[in-house]
Amino acid sequence: MNEMGAAIQKDTALSQKVSDKLESTIERPRKMGSDAMRVACLRAMVPLKDTRKLQFFYQQLNDPNPDMKVGSLNALSKLGLKESADQIANLLEHPDSHVRNAAVDAMENTATFANAEPLYLRLNPNVEPDGAIRDRVWQF
Repeated sequence: MNEMGAAIQKDTALSQKVSDKLESTIERPRKMGSDAMRVACLRAMVPLKDTRKLQFFYQQLNDPNPDMKVGSLNALSKLGLKESADQIANLLEHPDSHVRNAAVDAMENTATFANAEPLYLRLNPNVEPDGAIRDRVWQF
């Protein structure tokens, strides 16, 4: 899918059309209850790197499904916009370690010095119980 996304991304009009269609597909199954379809569509959006979808990705950070949060964090990481770091940092406290790990990965591409404190806190085993996440933060 990354290869296809890279090929589609070269054609801006096509990339935007595909991204728009994926977004509408994500919104539609929410009413029908298909989380797997929503997650698959969000993952397909990641390699398109459509900055027009920034607010959409932020909205998905609030989705109750942890896989939607992870997919959105991956998209924000790929976009690499420093303005996303505060939104991403909020998920460093999430109870699901997969979400926290994706947030740490996304912070690598978006964080500035202003985001150092929430990352620094992840080094403390009393704050971050997952040793792999602590190790990942240490690599920054």
